[in-house]
Amino acid sequence: MSIELKHKSIYVGLLISQLLAVTCNAFLDIRYGYFSFEMSFWILLYGYSIRVAIKQNGVLTEYGTTRMRRLVIFGAVISIFIFIPTWGIFRAVVYILAILQVAYNCTTTTRRQLYLSILVSLVMVVFASSHYRADWTMLFYLIPYVIFVVATIVAEQINSKSDELRTRSLSAPILVGQTIAIITATLSILLLGFLLYLITPQKTIDQLNHKFGNPTAIGASLHTFEAGAGNQSYLPIQEPGMKNLLSNWPSPDEMRLAAKREGMPKWQADAINSLADISGNLSKGFTQTKKRFDSLWSAFKKWIEENLRQIIQVMILCLLLCLAIAFIFFTRELKVTTWIRSRFDYLYLGIFKIHCKQAYAISNYYYATERLFELQDIPRHRRMTVKEYFEEASNFNTEIKAELKMIARSFEDYRYGEKPYNKSELETLNSLYKKVYRTLSK
Repeated sequence: MSIELKHKSIYVGLLISQLLAVTCNAFLDIRYGYFSFEMSFWILLYGYSIRVAIKQNGVLTEYGTTRMRRLVIFGAVISIFIFIPTWGIFRAVVYILAILQVAYNCTTTTRRQLYLSILVSLVMVVFASSHYRADWTMLFYLIPYVIFVVATIVAEQINSKSDELRTRSLSAPILVGQTIAIITATLSILLLGFLLYLITPQKTIDQLNHKFGNPTAIGASLHTFEAGAGNQSYLPIQEPGMKNLLSNWPSPDEMRLAAKREGMPKWQADAINSLADISGNLSKGFTQTKKRFDSLWSAFKKWIEENLRQIIQVMILCLLLCLAIAFIFFTRELKVTTWIRSRFDYLYLGIFKIHCKQAYAISNYYYATERLFELQDIPRHRRMTVKEYFEEASNFNTEIKAELKMIARSFEDYRYGEKPYNKSELETLNSLYKKVYRTLSK
């Protein structure tokens, strides 16, 4: 059964992620001038559907199902009379998917449904970023989308784990601690992803064109211009300052030209102009630094080429060391050593009855029994007495409660008392230990 969603922070993250995904698609038509109206429409729909999901508090009810059916009918109507006539069947598919996602939000009450909603929004973002009108200005919506998707998934994981621990311990929720954990985990994942992006080679559109040829103009036959002596080339319209997402980063002049694009929101135009000013100042101020860095980078590459064999050997050794450390932690987590020791205890003490020194015989039986419960995730706390520990352990399996009491009593008598060693009692202790072992090994 999938985990229920009961935290509003998860729904808020999902709402913002979905709005950013549909914003990327609406941004493709920004030059037509109805970007603000279109976004207001989607904000109302997505906000209403998420509100319906929050009201159900993680349990699907007839309230959510009824709203979902109504939104599906509403979506079918506007798809037939608005989406398809306005954008055509292929582009309208994205908005039909968006309206279906709005309806699906009304029944989103579990982790599985949350992940499916995020996957649908990812499909919409991939479509928008691969469109021929998509350029670097869409990063104002793509980057926040990635941030909120990661934060939403992290919040769901941390909140569900926190609920599980709180149920076990019956303690009050620590919202500040959860918030700090969510922010820290999100920033760590984003930083790691950014570092991987920096160290991996990124192909530009110019490099792809040079290797595979220029892209064809399939789907762009409505955008034409005269090229050459009477030949008509079908290519998409290139607006001022427009560069493909795979192109090199634009210059400050290209940024300012993009800020003047028709339909560009004022806040985004101001941000682009500020970014252009910062980029221009940085390019002027760090010219010498860049030259110095290039020379250091060339020297570093030359050093790598000269010492490549030694570097590979060191990397292999480091890899083997990391694997060894990972193996140690892995075996510790799986309690492999404890499992092997418990089987050896059964052969050593239970079957062959080899007790080494008689003074330690009963202690050996006690510690062997303790290791059996460690395998059941019931370790002994250092402040617990023997009786307290075995009383807690007996709750795990009531069949051996009497045996555990007898083992605990014998251990305390011989360790803290002056009771003489009795071989017949040792035989009894052997049978008690074997019964505990067989019961826990079922």
